[in-house]
Amino acid sequence: MKERCPGSMYLGVARLNGYKLGFTKMSTIRGGGVADIVESADDCVYGILYSLTDDDLSVLDVKENGYKRQTLTFFKYDDLLDYNPLKGSDVEAMVYTVVNKSITTIPPSMEYLKIILDAAYMSMFPTKYQNMIYSFGYPNYNERLQKAIDQLVGYQTLVSVGNFPEAVKNQEEWGGANLVITGDILRKEQLNTNYPHDLVILTKHWRELSWLVTSLYHDKDISWQVDASNKYYVLGQMGKAAEEYLILNPNDESAIDICLAVLYGAYKVFTIDFYKVY
Repeated sequence: MKERCPGSMYLGVARLNGYKLGFTKMSTIRGGGVADIVESADDCVYGILYSLTDDDLSVLDVKENGYKRQTLTFFKYDDLLDYNPLKGSDVEAMVYTVVNKSITTIPPSMEYLKIILDAAYMSMFPTKYQNMIYSFGYPNYNERLQKAIDQLVGYQTLVSVGNFPEAVKNQEEWGGANLVITGDILRKEQLNTNYPHDLVILTKHWRELSWLVTSLYHDKDISWQVDASNKYYVLGQMGKAAEEYLILNPNDESAIDICLAVLYGAYKVFTIDFYKVY
């Protein structure tokens, strides 16, 4: 929000009764439907309240092309962790709504949906509401899953013959979401002491393995399923796959084998585990 509206200030979480989340406008930039609110007597929409300056509103009026401002009454919660309808107060606030709404839902891209899901997770919206947001990703799930499988098979083909890219020679160690991959035993000992909850993988093939994890994590055809709510699980499973390989193969002789082990772990997460969600 600060990028678009530098003068904005976070005020808290609010609920709008009598409306539901919808995707009623096509966006070529976003590659699918974009968010809107639609009147629905028995539903509600959760969102985040901000105070804005006049300059901020002027910017949004230009950015939100195809939307109009509307003033509605929201219920602002007193406590982010307590969605009790008795703990809060009504406030009037502006919201942007689509002018020419599609009658049918326009499925959003998973990349766009992830932005909304991340905000919902970080703001701790009710679990049932977060699950509802996930449901908008169903229509194109099987198509996206096939693309993910194709990409994973492509990585498997490269790795299985040791065809690592030249960039691996300059690869930095992976570090993120409580997973670190390093070739430095002193660094591992230090991290284990200072960050006991991190999983630190020590391998002489740390460059190849870091390249693989980085590539998988940033490959949009694979990682579209990763968001703030599950990234620690995803990286943790990759790390555990490497850890299990090292236990079974303490001499750690093969960059190919440890990377294939992690690829299999990634395949399981991105296909079998995530498929259960959908």
